[in-house]
Formats: sequence, C-alpha cells, structure tokens
Amino acid sequence: MLISKFEVDKTKYGISSFKAKFFACLVSVNASDSIASVMKEINDNSWIAKLDVVEQISYEARLKETVKSIMNDCIKFNTDTSSNMYDYSVVGEYIVSKEGRSALVTEFNHQAVPLAELWKEKTKGNPGFDYHSESTTNLIIFGEAKYDSSFNPHTKAIKQVEEFITKAKDCMELTDLKHFVSDNAIDNFKQSKKGFSIAFSVKAQTPTDILNNAILSNEIMQIKNYDEFYIIGVVINDK
Repeated sequence: MLISKFEVDKTKYGISSFKAKFFACLVSVNASDSIASVMKEINDNSWIAKLDVVEQISYEARLKETVKSIMNDCIKFNTDTSSNMYDYSVVGEYIVSKEGRSALVTEFNHQAVPLAELWKEKTKGNPGFDYHSESTTNLIIFGEAKYDSSFNPHTKAIKQVEEFITKAKDCMELTDLKHFVSDNAIDNFKQSKKGFSIAFSVKAQTPTDILNNAILSNEIMQIKNYDEFYIIGVVINDK
C-alpha cells in the first residue's frame, strides 16, 4: 500500500546543486503477501523463454539452485509458528528488494527487470545490485536493498551503492542487463546516463522523517552526479 510518494524539491532540501533528480516513496506491505509474491516470481521463468537458446541454457542452470534456496527460506518463514516474534533475518531482504522494485514499476511506471537473485551466478547474497528497472526516460536504475530489525538502514544502503559505483559493479552487470532493457537504455548507459535506487526497511513512529533523513544523507557522494535517484522506504507488517 502506498503511503506517500513525491519528486524531491531540491531547492527546499538545499540540494539544488545536485545533478540527479530525487524521488521518494514510502510503502507499507504485508509480510505474507510479499513472500507469496516472491515465491510466485521465482517460479515464473517465462522471462527466460524470451531469450536466445544459449542464454536460456545458461540462465536455467543458474536459476535451478537459486529457486531451491529461496523457496526453502520462504517456506521456513511461512511455516515458523514457534514464536510470536517473526524472524526476518533471511527473508527481510527478499521482501525489501521485491517491494523496492515493485514501487519503481507501480508508482513510477518503470519497466521491471527480473530480480537479480534469479540471473546472477551466486546462489544467495548476490555480489552486486539487488534489483533493477528501466525508467520512463530509458535509464537503467540500479537498486540496493537493505533490511534491519533494529534500525533504519538507509545509510547502509547508500554506502553500498556508493561502493558499487566505485567498483564499477553497474558496468559489470551490463552483459546480463542488455537482455532485459531497451537499446536506448544501453546507449544512455554508454554515455554515463543512469540512475540508482535504495530500498530499505523502515521502523519508526513517523516513517516520512526517515525518508527526509535519507534525502539529506551526507553519504550521498557519487549518486548525485548521475541522472535519477529513487529512495524507497518499506514498512513491513507482520504476517
């Protein structure tokens, strides 16, 4: 459920010198519904059928172990009734990643890219960005998701994006992303036209204050020099 969304008034926030357009969004999700959505997506490999035969063989091989691992985590979470306290330590980041990308698609009309967990070689805990989309301006958006049970991890997510930019993780992912985005988006990327996103769990009496803190974060160093930045706060309601 959408709580709020807006394009950031950079003058109001004192960041008018930043090149990037900033967008903020706050959503509230039911944990069970979100996990069900994750399980449905990882079992839907229709996106593979759209690729060439060689890519189909490669992605199907990667997907096999990933699906098994994520499904086991989700089933364990759904069936765990041993405590009144739900353990999001494993599935929390799945939820935030899924809902972060979903917000980009639903609220900002982006084109979805399959979740990175499904097409990267590492079975769990992928070594790069967590979710991606293509914006209405034909920019590839690289997203990082963070969950934490005790604090609002927007700073941690921003730092991770900044580190990935330094390490050129976005460039490394282009070989895969070319299968899922438009030629215009690839051409824009070649000209360093791209955007970034963070999605993070929110635990606060006034969640909008957390969005403001993220917008004004001193950790935003390289992100501001690109074209678009999407800040997605995710309030997770227990199953």
